[in-house]
Amino acid sequence: MSVGEFDPASLVEEISDENIDQLCSLVADGELKLEPEEILRYATFVKHEDWKRKVSEIGSKALMELIRLFTLGEEQYSEWIAEEKSPVIIFVRELKARDQFEDSIRQWIKNNTSNKFLPHGSLMDLL
Repeated sequence: MSVGEFDPASLVEEISDENIDQLCSLVADGELKLEPEEILRYATFVKHEDWKRKVSEIGSKALMELIRLFTLGEEQYSEWIAEEKSPVIIFVRELKARDQFEDSIRQWIKNNTSNKFLPHGSLMDLL
């Protein structure tokens, strides 16, 4: 018997608008407090490949909420560690493309993470 690697992203095929609404509601008053079963359930979205397709359809306000969610989540929950695969990088790039990425957003991210790849991603990706 062999043990395969668990890929939480495989549990959700596509990210729906309902998923996004639900995720955006998880941060309240700048804090993220999830129950153990919620940590695992929402971990399926951390490295999900569908963010690349879906990001252009998400409003800027929701992108800001998702940035807060995944920045705080990665810092608080080991199951959410994504490093250079963090969706925050995708969201920041979209806000930059819309000319809506402000220095205050960058500073908030830096103040709330130990992930060296946030907010811009790997240096190699920028070259």
